[in-house]
Amino acid sequence: MVRIMLTLAAFVLLGLAPADNAAAARHCGLTERIQGVRYDVREVRGTASCRVVKRVVTSFLRHGTVSRPWVCARGHGSPSIAASWARGERVLVRVYAPT
Repeated sequence: MVRIMLTLAAFVLLGLAPADNAAAARHCGLTERIQGVRYDVREVRGTASCRVVKRVVTSFLRHGTVSRPWVCARGHGSPSIAASWARGERVLVRVYAPT
């Protein structure tokens, strides 16, 4: 439980950090429609396959659940970030709300 709380705290800090450079992120495309909306998926750090990333993202946005080793948090630090995902320290994924 403590590990989960520390990871979520790190997400908050990452969400506020200016290091999130969407231009340098690998673009994985748009999610399937989730309540009529498609989200822009970008892998900010790491090399997880886009297929896996989009499956994890879509599942979390639809059902609010995710399986290990992923940790997810809805966007609170930046109005453009809908949610963030991490798999350890090596993979960081951001999903941006449509504009």
